[in-house]
This record gives sequence, structure tokens and C-alpha cells, in this order.
Amino acid sequence: MGFFEFRRQLEYKAERGGGLVLVAGRWFPSSKSCSACGTVQETLPLAIRQWVCPECGSIHDREVNAARNILTHGLAVLNGPMASSAKCEAGGEKKLWPPSHDDGKTVLCEAGS
Repeated sequence: MGFFEFRRQLEYKAERGGGLVLVAGRWFPSSKSCSACGTVQETLPLAIRQWVCPECGSIHDREVNAARNILTHGLAVLNGPMASSAKCEAGGEKKLWPPSHDDGKTVLCEAGS
């Protein structure tokens, strides 16, 4: 299965089960950012599977570090300043939309008719 199909199925299942899928941008530096201090490496070739942060000295497995950064990014979106916004689907793009309720909860809504 290709990544497009994986994402399509994940979004379908999440919608069907009342879940939410947040997608990090294509150029989000998940592997190159230190999950301990946030320092971003300018370059990190794919052949490098483990690296040491030059700022804090943390030793990172590339994939585990990326997973931690993606988790942190997702939690920041859900719990950060945009948490009171509703997640809406508009024109095929997921966007954060002002809430229609005052309770501060994130709600899934549809844009359009």
C-alpha cells in the first residue's frame, strides 16, 4: 500500500469512528529537530540513522526522534492556542475554523451547504 492510500484509509476510519487525523506538513523537520531541546539540524542525510544534538548532547535514533516530534507537534495543535478552534474540512483542505460554541472544546464540523 502506498502512503496516499494509507492516509486515505486512516482519514476514512478516523471520520467513521469519530476520530481526528492531524497531518504534519511535508517539510516539517521531524527527523532533524532535537526532541529534547528543539534545535534543528541544517542537514541530516537519510543514511544517518543515529545522531547527537550539538546543543544539548542528546543521542537520537532518527525514527524514534521523529515520532516524538510528531507527537509533540500534534499535542501542541490540539492543546495550544488553536485548541478552541473547530477542525473543518473546506475544499479538500483541513483548516482550523473559529468555534461555533463557547465551551472551548474542539469540534469536528463541515463547511459548506
